[in-house]
Amino acid sequence: MFTNSLGQKVDQEEPIFPLISFNSATKIFKCVGTGFFIQPLGGFVTARHVFFDNNGQNLPTLYAIQTTSNQERHVRVLRHIVTHPDADIAIGFLGQRRLAGKNIKPEIASPFTLSFDTLNAGDKIRTYAFPLTETQNLDNGKIEFTFSGKWSTGEVVDFHEEGSPLVHNKCYQTTMKIDHGASGGPVLKNDLVVGINSSGMDLFENDVPLSYITPINYILDLFVPSGDEIISVKELIDGGSISAK
Repeated sequence: MFTNSLGQKVDQEEPIFPLISFNSATKIFKCVGTGFFIQPLGGFVTARHVFFDNNGQNLPTLYAIQTTSNQERHVRVLRHIVTHPDADIAIGFLGQRRLAGKNIKPEIASPFTLSFDTLNAGDKIRTYAFPLTETQNLDNGKIEFTFSGKWSTGEVVDFHEEGSPLVHNKCYQTTMKIDHGASGGPVLKNDLVVGINSSGMDLFENDVPLSYITPINYILDLFVPSGDEIISVKELIDGGSISAK
């Protein structure tokens, strides 16, 4: 359970969700990463790289699978995305719930509070993400997803001012295990988001995990649409639309 930015106790899967892509040409769905809410009406953060394939091309239609307060899974279409030009972070906005081809008003999301404090070597951190998604083709031509969230814990090892071989922006090296599908998930210290999962390395079974996280501070560089205007994330924080400490 978490205390969200609204002061409510919520299940860990309410603010965190899997991101799914659909290729209309091949009719293939796949889980590409994890996102988390930072704003009640559908604003979220994830890793920039989850929106691109291995050739650097934008993935086709993307959906988020929101878990509601009564533990239902609701499909929401990605409405808008702003990616950082130099860092592995992006902010997006989800549209209405999709059900039987219709748009339905979604449940108010359960957002996290952000923290821009510097991390230090030895700080204890954790993440929750969706690296264990399974799919099954049904007889009626539909696909059934089974989403399995997973905790990973660890600590900060070092800060890389010039980036790392796997993450080219400023990043922290950690001992958390970050699996495929966990990219974009929130990195938490005392239930405040301090970063996002960017990359992990596959090591031998008994080796200490090696991973890299992108500081959440990079979100402060971004500007997003707000009605007919473009507004900075800093202004949204100052105005209380996004909670930060």
